[in-house]
Amino acid sequence: MPRTRTVLFTISIDTEIDKSPAWTVSADRTFRSVTEGIPERLTPLFDEHGARPTYLLSGEVIDDKASVRALNATRGCELGTHLHGEFVAPHGRAGDMANERTSDMQCAYPEELEFLKLRNLSDLFTARFGRRPLSFRAGRFGAGGNTVRCLEELGYLVDTSVTPTLRWDYPEGLADFSHAADQPYHPSREDIALPGRSRLLEVPVSITTPAPGIALRRLRAVQGSALFQMAVNALFPSMWLRPSHTSSERMIRAIEKLLRINEGRETVVLNMMMHSMEVVPNASPVTRSESDVDALIRRMDDVLRYGRRKDFRFVCLHEVHSSFLSDRG
Repeated sequence: MPRTRTVLFTISIDTEIDKSPAWTVSADRTFRSVTEGIPERLTPLFDEHGARPTYLLSGEVIDDKASVRALNATRGCELGTHLHGEFVAPHGRAGDMANERTSDMQCAYPEELEFLKLRNLSDLFTARFGRRPLSFRAGRFGAGGNTVRCLEELGYLVDTSVTPTLRWDYPEGLADFSHAADQPYHPSREDIALPGRSRLLEVPVSITTPAPGIALRRLRAVQGSALFQMAVNALFPSMWLRPSHTSSERMIRAIEKLLRINEGRETVVLNMMMHSMEVVPNASPVTRSESDVDALIRRMDDVLRYGRRKDFRFVCLHEVHSSFLSDRG
């Protein structure tokens, strides 16, 4: 008799200083999304559905006493780390970031510098929370092969930087995940987008497209002009489990497609992502008013209700690692 399929649903939240509608660091360096948004908007929603979020903390949040108090009081969650290198030594410039964008891509750092920043971020987390972080996401999804080796050495269990179907090509660095799998895998120590022999578990953000996967990969592999790639992306837009950018209906369509294309798996993992700043008005470009925040919370509520009806199991990121190991003996 076939085993019943398990669907694990995790919510990974990049938790940062408040931003502006232009995505620059807030001029007055506030943390309303952490001290107000998490306890007042997110925790009641997650408690209602039994969801277990993972808050991935940027260095400036870990260094803010009021944010640490609020996070220590937050129940039913995991706390991990999130690197925006501008906020972490060496060569950090936290005091100069007001009205500036966080643009660094850690995959472009020399390996030694990336390791030192990750070690300092992890040590600061340990000093503030009394335990080592187990889960991580790179700022701007800017992880690379060096990231895998650094996180292994620092004792992390899970990375969640990979965004399948997408290629982030910025002046500050390139992170190409266009060919990455949508389900957890142990990555290569040379290319985080490929399976390999790392002890680290990659838990990709849940993203798919309306197009057949093979056809889309072939189109994206064509070495055409930037205009050609823009046309491909416009014709086959990625569908994220990301309530700031995606309607409830489209997120549920993405879930159903991911379940369908992974039909033979005993365990399927769904990973919804968002930013903490999106749950207070004017702390990001996404939610400019209370009604915008209400709409975002409703979209999340719709998807969590759908998950409860389908008997999804809500887990933190490090619990995906545990389940992944147990399911494979």
